[in-house]
Amino acid sequence: MSQNKHYREAWIAVIYAKTVALFHEARKEEQNREVPLADLARQCANTLFQEHVDTIVGDHETLAKAFMAHCREHFGTEIQQAIAERAQSDIEKTQTAATEALVA
Repeated sequence: MSQNKHYREAWIAVIYAKTVALFHEARKEEQNREVPLADLARQCANTLFQEHVDTIVGDHETLAKAFMAHCREHFGTEIQQAIAERAQSDIEKTQTAATEALVA
């Protein structure tokens, strides 16, 4: 493996982890409640890429393409997790409301 490829893969791993963390924080904010999760994921990826562009070793364009490909390949899991958490939260709210209605 070339040295640039090694640095590229390491950079992608670190920035992707930060992107995932930002995504899960941002999706819980009220102003992002109606933003489609795929759009929010893309916004987070673009934000983190721009914030860390000065740390890129090697060709920026090659790394950008590799980073976006990595995000496309792996973000589906994070989006599904977010959907599952929203569904669980909605179920819990419905159950709580039903229980309160029965008690009242």
